[in-house]
Amino acid sequence: MTSYDELTDFSVKREMIRLGFHVFDDILNKYRFCNIRRRDDRVTQWLLKNYYTNNVGDVWFKALIARTFNWPPTLKYLMERDAIPHRVEEFDLKYFTESLLHLEAKGDKIFNGAYVLFPTNYSGSKCVNIPKYILAPTIDVADKVRCGIEWDSIEDTTKALASSWGIKTFIAGQVSADLSYLMGELHQAKDLYTWAPIGPGSTKGLNRLHNRNATHAIKQDQFNAELIEVRERLMKANLCFDDLTLHDVQNVMCEYSKYMRTKDGVGKPKQLYKPTKEF
Repeated sequence: MTSYDELTDFSVKREMIRLGFHVFDDILNKYRFCNIRRRDDRVTQWLLKNYYTNNVGDVWFKALIARTFNWPPTLKYLMERDAIPHRVEEFDLKYFTESLLHLEAKGDKIFNGAYVLFPTNYSGSKCVNIPKYILAPTIDVADKVRCGIEWDSIEDTTKALASSWGIKTFIAGQVSADLSYLMGELHQAKDLYTWAPIGPGSTKGLNRLHNRNATHAIKQDQFNAELIEVRERLMKANLCFDDLTLHDVQNVMCEYSKYMRTKDGVGKPKQLYKPTKEF
């Protein structure tokens, strides 16, 4: 079986599980893997049904907050408190922080560790540091982010947001991906199928696919080109993949890397599969 055959086999099996079919694969049945389409993941589905319902103003800032915490109970609480502004200039740092500290005092889970922001290098609570050093400073790049969205460019939007301190292109790309699901934002982006942010897991997946060293560095142009080739191969192998965005493919390569490391016995996913009950 070639590497592309293994990738296709993994992708088809993971999609079958999402559709409710049983597959004979001990790894996929035991561990948690993201869906082939990012928008099918549980948190994203919750966001689309419950969070992205009044999309006016700086929806990108709303998306940044969503992916900073990535935990629906926290976002629901912030929404109930009216702590999430329509425009970044209206962000009330004190009120937002007090809301988080209230949850922290109760011992509630606040963050989902799926996405890791650049360390703030400050001691103390993340509930204080993240709003102050990550969220609030994005006011300085707001106009650039708005321009990226106006230009229908995932790349420009991602790079504009990533120019703010503490935000890397990977987490900024998660924000752009959310915007690609929303009318009036990036749902018709001109580079929806040609550009995706480089991620460490997806890079390892591409290196695995092309028999390179796992730590081999890939530049953005090569990264995009190889993802486009993967997308074309998956589409030819199975018609159900014809709607994959390049960000979806980036996500697939990350999960493929985890799967193959587990199969080879050199690593395993952090989480076992357990149905989420909190939301």
